[in-house]
Amino acid sequence: MSGGRHKIYSEYFSKRRIEDSSFKTLTNLGVSLDIPKRFNLVDDTGDFLWLRQHLKSGIAKGDGTNNILVYSVPLEGKEDIVNSIADTRDSIGKKYIPGSKEGMYMITEQAYTPFTINTTIDGKKAYETRGKWEVKNDFMAGPFINYTIVDKENNRLIVFEGFTYAPSVSKRDFIFELEAIGKSMKIK
Repeated sequence: MSGGRHKIYSEYFSKRRIEDSSFKTLTNLGVSLDIPKRFNLVDDTGDFLWLRQHLKSGIAKGDGTNNILVYSVPLEGKEDIVNSIADTRDSIGKKYIPGSKEGMYMITEQAYTPFTINTTIDGKKAYETRGKWEVKNDFMAGPFINYTIVDKENNRLIVFEGFTYAPSVSKRDFIFELEAIGKSMKIK
């Protein structure tokens, strides 16, 4: 993806963004993000933020959603950060992202190994992970992008995740938008 396209996206978002102070979790974590106003609040505990945009266009209309999660986990005990990303996602999914029935929740798709690369966000070491999520014991699934940022100063990992649910439609543009939002992160 070209850097120019990201710059255009981020300039566009920054003019139409939700104020960070609207969310307890962003305030508590000291995090700033360019989140477009079309995202609506699902959950904001002070430790965990979940925002959702209902997709209005084309074949994804009705069912489709773009989702943003933001949370932090302690850095201690995470000697191998890359290999802990899927486990962390799965524990957050179990705690906060239920499926339609008891015992259903979001997990990292078992059949598809996530792909992680090193990156930098807000001048800090970070890991970009792309993979597929699924709902345990259900048929819902889709792509995710996860940024795990090493915030050594505060002895924690800050996690931004975007995931899309849009059956039978190309998800590339939705993931691209979530990627641009994730890369806009600033840690105070």
